[in-house]
Amino acid sequence: MEFIVKMLVLGGLIFVMAQTFPRVHVRGYATAVWAAVVYSLLNMLLFWLFAFLTLPLMILTFFAFGLVINTFFLWMADKFVSGFEIDGMGATFGMAVIITGANIVLNALL
Repeated sequence: MEFIVKMLVLGGLIFVMAQTFPRVHVRGYATAVWAAVVYSLLNMLLFWLFAFLTLPLMILTFFAFGLVINTFFLWMADKFVSGFEIDGMGATFGMAVIITGANIVLNALL
């Protein structure tokens, strides 16, 4: 149940960002939720591996390199989900920062 709530909230956040930022395009709320699911699954399944492989960079940047990893996962979600488009890596990084912050808040609340 917690996972479903997180996906609905993150989907809503992605949908609102698509309405707010001109470089983010989402077909509808269902597509935004699907993008949140794909991003979250990539993050849950692969983040630990990428963090381990880039551990020196993670330590040197006080774990801020995790944002780069999350940007990569969001870019992959962009490629996997039809109807979800982000134009440019700057916009992808900005969205990754916002989504990572929202994930931290959601994990603290739920």
